[in-house]
Amino acid sequence: MKLFSSKSLLVVVFVNIACGVVFLSVPIFIEGFLSLFKNVFDILILPFSFLFKIMGWSARVSSLDQLSHGLIKGGRYNLFPRLCSVIFLILSGSCSALTLDNIGDRFSVFLLCLAPAFLLASCFLSGISLSCIMIPAFLVQLYFLAFCKAEYSAGRK
Repeated sequence: MKLFSSKSLLVVVFVNIACGVVFLSVPIFIEGFLSLFKNVFDILILPFSFLFKIMGWSARVSSLDQLSHGLIKGGRYNLFPRLCSVIFLILSGSCSALTLDNIGDRFSVFLLCLAPAFLLASCFLSGISLSCIMIPAFLVQLYFLAFCKAEYSAGRK
């Protein structure tokens, strides 16, 4: 017996995966924007630091350097694990979507076994914060897997 419509549960999975992709990609975009802002700010400060050095005001130059270097700290977000995590999230959602029409055959059972595995790999690469966000998608994918295995075993009899 189906408790929920599979299309409504798939919407939950897609919304949750979209939130995970946004959660992973927005900090990288913000850090890139701040890095660009720091580079533009360094270029705007360059004539003043040059003039201060000519005039012998080294205290002013050091304060401008501190202002420039305090704008953004080094790269906090490593791009490769986050990119792999986004790819795993997209693969997880596509595995869930491919099984919507043909629930009950062997290939859909295989894809539904892969979907939570990709989601767990993504959560492992991203950490506990993404794992907390992806709990509803993981539970829905496990529900799909249990329902699909029941349909597959009922079809084989």
